Amino acid sequence: MKRDEKPRIGTAVLVAVGLVPATLISALGRESGWLVAAGPLTFALVLVIAYRRRSPLDAASFRHTLMVAGAFVTACGIIALRDPALLGIAVPVLGGGAFAPLLLSSSRSGCATVRRGDPHADQAE
Repeated sequence: MKRDEKPRIGTAVLVAVGLVPATLISALGRESGWLVAAGPLTFALVLVIAYRRRSPLDAASFRHTLMVAGAFVTACGIIALRDPALLGIAVPVLGGGAFAPLLLSSSRSGCATVRRGDPHADQAE
C-alpha cells in the first residue's frame, strides 16, 4: 500500500452497522410471518447499497454483490422454512460469511494493473 493511500473502512462500517438491525429484526420478528423475511432483506439491501456506494461504475462488482446478496437471502429463506426462530442466530453468521468475500475482493485491485502490463505499478515510488 502506498503511503498516500488510506484503507477504505467506510464500506465495512456501513455493512457492520447494517447487520445489527437486520439481526434485531430477525430475532424479534420470529413470531410474525412476514417480519421474519425483513431481517435478511434489510441486510441484503445494506450490502447492495454499500458496494454500489463504494464503486458506482463497476458493473462486475455490482453483479457479484447481487449474487452474494441473493445467496444470503436464499440461505435465510431455507432456514426460515425449517424454523424461523433460528434466523436470529443465523443472520449474523451468514451475514459475516456473505460480507467477507466482498470485503476481501477490494484488496486485490493491484493485480489488475500488473496484468495490464505495468509490472511496477503497485510498488511505492
